[in-house]
Amino acid sequence: DAVAAQRNPDRRFVFTDEQMSAYGAYELQTLEGVLRGSDNAAATIVAETIRNKIGWPYEYDDRAFLTAYYNAVRARLERGMLFGKRKKDKFDRV
Repeated sequence: DAVAAQRNPDRRFVFTDEQMSAYGAYELQTLEGVLRGSDNAAATIVAETIRNKIGWPYEYDDRAFLTAYYNAVRARLERGMLFGKRKKDKFDRV
């Protein structure tokens, strides 16, 4: 699912570098667990939390938002690892 979304990204979601740097690998793993699960209440809570933290002003389908954010942060973290930068969690200032 997440791999398919990477091939066809949702153009409604374009995140700034600052928005993507709010979370690290640990939070990304947690988000992946939420996306793999079927608990819509958990997805709503996580989506609200992320939207508030990154200042995302729009409300879309929570799962679509979370999937787009997951893909964006994952790609950013993977690019960073190519240059020896690794952000382990939201407290890591790399």
